[in-house]
This record gives sequence, structure tokens and C-alpha cells, in this order.
Amino acid sequence: MPLQNDDLTLIHYAIILPLVKRSFEENLQQVPEMFRVHEPYIELIDEALSLLHLDLRQLKKRTAFS
Repeated sequence: MPLQNDDLTLIHYAIILPLVKRSFEENLQQVPEMFRVHEPYIELIDEALSLLHLDLRQLKKRTAFS
């Protein structure tokens, strides 16, 4: 049975989103060392992480009922 486009998209997100999350978390630790004015970067990464967490929750809900 071949996979549908929706299934492939879910698989893609299930692989990519945790990798992006890990990258953001690592960047969050490194930013204070890399920039003197680090507050705007930290806020940006925090906002991106919040959005990513929402995406991960939606992905889990969607795959739980599939």
C-alpha cells in the first residue's frame, strides 16, 4: 500500500521538528556567548520554540488518531 502525500508530510514533520527543536535549544545556550546584545536573539528563539511546541502537539494529536 503506497503512502499518501499526507502520510509523507507527517513522517517528514515527525523527523524534522525534533531536530529543529534540538538545534534551537542548543542555540539558546550558545547565544549569550556569541553576542554582546543577546536578548533579541533569545526572544526570537523562545518564540520559535513556542511555535514549534505547538506544531509538535498538533502532530501528536494528528498521528494519535490516524
